Amino acid sequence: MRRLALFMVPLLAACIIRNRAPGARPAPAVQNGGSLPVCGSHWPITADTYANVACQRNGVTFFYPGRDRLWSFQSTGRVPVRPIRPEDFVIVSDPDGPYAFIVCPKNCRAGWSVKAGQSLTGTLTFSVSGAIRTGLAIKAARVTGDGRITAYEEITDAGVGSRFNCSLLDTPPCPMKDIMYGTAGSFTPSEHQVKFTWTLSGGDHGTASIQEWSQHFQPEGVPMRRPPPR
Repeated sequence: MRRLALFMVPLLAACIIRNRAPGARPAPAVQNGGSLPVCGSHWPITADTYANVACQRNGVTFFYPGRDRLWSFQSTGRVPVRPIRPEDFVIVSDPDGPYAFIVCPKNCRAGWSVKAGQSLTGTLTFSVSGAIRTGLAIKAARVTGDGRITAYEEITDAGVGSRFNCSLLDTPPCPMKDIMYGTAGSFTPSEHQVKFTWTLSGGDHGTASIQEWSQHFQPEGVPMRRPPPR
């Protein structure tokens, strides 16, 4: 993987709309002849700074709700897991994919992991318009024993999404590849709500870890392309 300096690229959101009620969508900021502002260019930008944000990137528009709806976290195993808060992870443009963004801890190389008896689930919620296709990629997915990784990206009002599942107990078992891809889904370019839910479970005698995950939102007329391994 390239060094973190490589990720110091234009990020997915820049216009922070202040003085809005929690959970309310920001009114579009009119700039540059009536378009939304281009997504920002500073590092790091943690998930909590996306609350009530709207911006565009390469023809796709993103709307992020207030903090109370943006992110949720649960620890469901018998062994508690330290909560992942919105200020603990970043949302950054994928340097290898102009229509994708990466979600990872502030130290991307550290990734997330659980041990036996631990289980965590996180859900990121936002809206997107101008895209007609989505895809999902997981970087450095690793499981041992009865550990499991699941991820589901749902375009809630379109009934489509992308899915990912990894376990050594499956038939065939999950291959240990550097980048693993979920299924892709297609929908209309109108505005849709997106919910991305991912779970790491260590089971009774296993482990599970990922380094990062990325979501791809392709505008009309652009073919879906998988980025090369970093």
